[in-house]
Amino acid sequence: MKSSRRKDNSGLGPLDYGLMAIGNCFAVFSAGMAIGIPEVAQFFVCAILFGTAVSLLIRASFGNSKLVMIDSFLYALVALTAVFATPALNSILPGGGFQQEVSTAGWLCWMLAFGSAVSWRDRTLLFQSVPTIALFGLIGCYDTYAPAPAMFFGFLLCLATLLARSHSREMIRQAVESGYFNRADSPTTPTEFPEQSPELYEDIKAGPWKWLAGPEWALISGLAIVFTSALGAPVIRAAVQPLAGVIKVTPPKGRRAPFSPYSQGSPIVLNRYDVGRGPLFDANARPIPEFTAHLDRMRLLRTAAYETYTGHGWTSNFGAGTRRNDKGPAALAIAQMRDPQPFHIVVTPLTSASMFPLPAETVRVTGSQAVLLRQDGGGEVTDGRLITFDIDGLESGRPPEEVPKDPPAILRECLDTTGLTESVRKFANDAIAHHNHSAAEKANALRDAIGQRVTYNLLVTPVPPEQDAVDYFLNDSKSGYCDLYASAMVMCARAEGLPARYVIGYAPDASNTDDRGNTTIFDKDYHAWAEIFFKGVGWVPYDATQSSQLADSGTGFSLSQLTNLMLPNLLNILIGLTTIFLLVTWFLPSYRRRMVNKPARYEIERAYVAFQKALFRATGTRRRANQTPDEYLASVKPQLNGMGERAEKLNARLVAGLYSQHTPTEEELGQIRTEVKEFASQSRAGGAR
Repeated sequence: MKSSRRKDNSGLGPLDYGLMAIGNCFAVFSAGMAIGIPEVAQFFVCAILFGTAVSLLIRASFGNSKLVMIDSFLYALVALTAVFATPALNSILPGGGFQQEVSTAGWLCWMLAFGSAVSWRDRTLLFQSVPTIALFGLIGCYDTYAPAPAMFFGFLLCLATLLARSHSREMIRQAVESGYFNRADSPTTPTEFPEQSPELYEDIKAGPWKWLAGPEWALISGLAIVFTSALGAPVIRAAVQPLAGVIKVTPPKGRRAPFSPYSQGSPIVLNRYDVGRGPLFDANARPIPEFTAHLDRMRLLRTAAYETYTGHGWTSNFGAGTRRNDKGPAALAIAQMRDPQPFHIVVTPLTSASMFPLPAETVRVTGSQAVLLRQDGGGEVTDGRLITFDIDGLESGRPPEEVPKDPPAILRECLDTTGLTESVRKFANDAIAHHNHSAAEKANALRDAIGQRVTYNLLVTPVPPEQDAVDYFLNDSKSGYCDLYASAMVMCARAEGLPARYVIGYAPDASNTDDRGNTTIFDKDYHAWAEIFFKGVGWVPYDATQSSQLADSGTGFSLSQLTNLMLPNLLNILIGLTTIFLLVTWFLPSYRRRMVNKPARYEIERAYVAFQKALFRATGTRRRANQTPDEYLASVKPQLNGMGERAEKLNARLVAGLYSQHTPTEEELGQIRTEVKEFASQSRAGGAR
């Protein structure tokens, strides 16, 4: 244990641990959000903060004792544990943790979490930046979390500042060993522990180490990196464009990743679709264009339909791999349609897809050898070609009124109420209590009742696995996203004898239509809705989200929504406030002290800069970054032609003003400025060379 309670300027302190903890938290938080599981992000942030507190406590308790010397061995041990125990460690993470395809990001996060608890010296603390940089590299490849570049910039600022402080401590150590602090002109009495003397710590900054980079240079360096990246990124992008598609990067399959019907993160498994798992896309992710469509009007585009409710999702007997015939749901809709009206649209895939969006009801697809028309009314791409498809369809010119009184056998599954809870049935009965005129009025009443009952919220937590999704949505959470709205609409319709099914696909946004009438369809346009079968009309879409409270009121967020929005971004908010606090309490006062307390030094620095420029103009040789003023003058003196001796005397006065303990008076400053101006004038007049 250390006997002295004075501050050890050569040792790690709370600020050093705080800087690395913030940088590491940026990385693991971005990693968790990149795979779409905020709980993982929060777990690792808490783990790193706890580990950092442990390291700080050990360092404060044992100082430079032999115990802290084993941190390198312990770090290697925990790093190996993180790599080889990844499957077991991953199993304890919330939300399923990191998928196999991104397991590298998983063990890097564990390495940072474990390493934060055994970083007791500069070398191990700084080594934490290695897995952090690697983790940010993976996140950049996935490109699924938009704030990641800003997080990386914040990490660079923390790392650069920590490097400057670490180097300062190393300079103190070397100065102690060299005897610099025990020299005759030392500002205080020689001491056995000079690294604990504030006077000597400040003294070193005025000596040979004056030009040591400080925290302010870290900020400048970080901004330079960002500026260079902003200029260089377009050039790099253009240079590597010919290689696009050659290098394959497997993105994470996060719960909130874009859930296209064919994406690796899709909730579809063959003919099963799980609901209540989370929103269908990450609001922070960059939208990905998947199709362009030339539409006759904005219409829903179906990719798949499901009939059987499982309590947690849907299954289908007419989905993937079922070729359309005259007995399927799609053929039935066309056969019973009265007053059919033809329409024509054009769809072009922009990415490789296995499922293809089609309007209801499609009768022909030009180039259909590449698209399989399924029994449920959806389509499958059979050869993956990115070609343009001309699609012809039919829709009834009659408004929906009644459902078939004696529905065909193929619709009976769409009337199945297995799994319907009594509370949901009561909700449906109450919703139509005053709407008993027609089936269409009942459907509209159910849609409006669901919209008034619940709030549309993309940030709501998943449905608990032991709960029925529709019942939980309508009676407990009363908040959710489109797949829960659609599921509730289907089951409530069935409760009132309306044949309904669950449908997924795309809801194009008219704001993404260009001047030529082509609408770009993004992954964020992926949607779910209900379809009810009406006599003489066919399948009619009912989107309950259009009647949701958020869509109707337009008054902003409710308290629960605001809470859900704030929690995932709490770390960002805290880091931002911390950064502002540091700027106000650290950088600005430091700058003010330099300007107020050392005006003479500042004037000497300006004078030397002017002298250095004069030497460059006279000789054409620039001062290198690693040259001292004396070394620079010695290298250019032969080219000064008679002014060398005068330059040598002026340089000596400037060096003394910069580095000695003597502070120049106003009179001395005036003389130095005058001499520098005269030297610069003579050098321009051709006195040198």
